[in-house]
Amino acid sequence: MNKLFTIIFLLVISFEVNGQGVWLHSTSPTTSKLERLFFLDEMTGWAAGDSGRIFKTTNGTQTWTQQPTGSINNIYEINFLNENTGWALAWIIDLNVFPNYGTELLITTNSGNLWESRVFEEPDLWLKTIYFKNDQKFYLGGYPGQFLESTDAGSTWSTVVVDSSVFAYFPVINMEFYNENLGFASGGYIDIA
Repeated sequence: MNKLFTIIFLLVISFEVNGQGVWLHSTSPTTSKLERLFFLDEMTGWAAGDSGRIFKTTNGTQTWTQQPTGSINNIYEINFLNENTGWALAWIIDLNVFPNYGTELLITTNSGNLWESRVFEEPDLWLKTIYFKNDQKFYLGGYPGQFLESTDAGSTWSTVVVDSSVFAYFPVINMEFYNENLGFASGGYIDIA
């Protein structure tokens, strides 16, 4: 009986240790800096970063295909509503275009085969995150202290009402919704809050 207990105990411990998952190395599709990843499922995902580069995998990172964006700006966020509709946020820093600062929106409706570029309507905003609550309600966050909402799939934007504390005007860097009514936004400034 004692020997059977010992064997079962060792099996349980080995399953506990091995069942916690392992990080596996995946080769980067580029030598450029990649800023963000987004995966729809275990096979389909996108990576985005420097110089407007977006890469897509459909086989769980075994191979990556670069998607033409037409952008030279560094991408800081990429997110997809579904397998076809996705947005990427890039920061414009180009003295040869007007406006030469702000946020470039890269939008696709065909899984990234074609990305449309638009300059966000307010040129002095540096948008850092996008969240799709559903197919009509989108949120944007960024600098300086921006938290925006669209109820028409990104056609128009309005400021989200935030409490009146001093923290209400800090930048929103990331957000996530727990359910239909409860969401969290995080951000702030280093060494301040």
